[in-house]
Amino acid sequence: MKLLSILKSKNGSRQVKSWPSISIVMAVHNEASVIEDSLTDLLAMDYPHGELEVVVVSDGSTDATNEIVRSISSKDSRVRLIELQRSGQTAAIIQGVLAARYEVIVRSDADTRHDKDFLIHIAKHYLDPRIGCVGGELKIRNTSASGISQSEGIYWRYEMLLRRLESDAGVLSTTSGAVMSFRREIFEPFSPDCSEDVVIPKLAIKKGYVMVHEPRAVAYEVMPSSARGEVNARRRMVSRALRALFSDEGSINPLRHPLHWWAVFSHKVLRWMTPVFLILSFVSSIGLRSHKKIYSLALWLHLVYFSMSLCGFLLEKVGKRVGLLSAAYSFFVANLAFLLGWKDLLLGRKIRTYSSVE
Repeated sequence: MKLLSILKSKNGSRQVKSWPSISIVMAVHNEASVIEDSLTDLLAMDYPHGELEVVVVSDGSTDATNEIVRSISSKDSRVRLIELQRSGQTAAIIQGVLAARYEVIVRSDADTRHDKDFLIHIAKHYLDPRIGCVGGELKIRNTSASGISQSEGIYWRYEMLLRRLESDAGVLSTTSGAVMSFRREIFEPFSPDCSEDVVIPKLAIKKGYVMVHEPRAVAYEVMPSSARGEVNARRRMVSRALRALFSDEGSINPLRHPLHWWAVFSHKVLRWMTPVFLILSFVSSIGLRSHKKIYSLALWLHLVYFSMSLCGFLLEKVGKRVGLLSAAYSFFVANLAFLLGWKDLLLGRKIRTYSSVE
């Protein structure tokens, strides 16, 4: 941890003579309402003009998205548009990376917004030839929209803390697509059924590079504020991430990289198995409640939690929030999504194309 902080300090104070060239790759589908603001945000970031390009990959957009991007591209040569038939976000990202011209790839989404110094903080790490992948700090913009989004904000603060700790320990193996960057040389095309958030960091690790988290590179996203939107988003995330982890492309050999493997298993897989543990605990407490008081207590705790979740659900329906009740309901929604993600994996359901649902 101390060595890493020293390296960060040196990178932060040195005079940079040559910045790495950056290609921002963004896959979009029918984002006419936000694409102009998104490109304005990206092009306004502090970075040398000649070392930056923005590759917009339109995944079968049928609204005015393509026309808006073409208009901006005609005024700013840093913007390029690639038009594809509808094939899914990951397939579009793969094509965007293959078409990118520069040495460092930075991912972004149409609804992501950035601090002006986001790229500077990301790029400094690539002055170190050992660094192959850098993740930024993701913050939630709409935490006051509902109890769901408020809990989502708490979840992401916890998630960012874990990533900072894993980065300091040298075992970071995951990031979020909207704030992910990597050296173009590590990239290999992979199955669009898998999550790029999982596969690309593993490619960097397998090729001997180090992955770090940069908390000063801050970006902002709007998360689903409804239970339906939250379930759909998390289900998709878990399903695609699990498919990647159980594939050759996204798996980590526990014998060659034991600490990275353990970080992924404890950080991600065990969390996604929480609903399985809860169901087993509930069922066993019913069957064993007459044997020992501890099992009766466990059963009552389960019933209290279910009651709190129901109250949280009813409050959400009328637009109200009450601390623990809303948190209990949000926890139930998250675990329902995790369970559905496992179901998708086990039944072989693949998710490539999707639209955001609130």
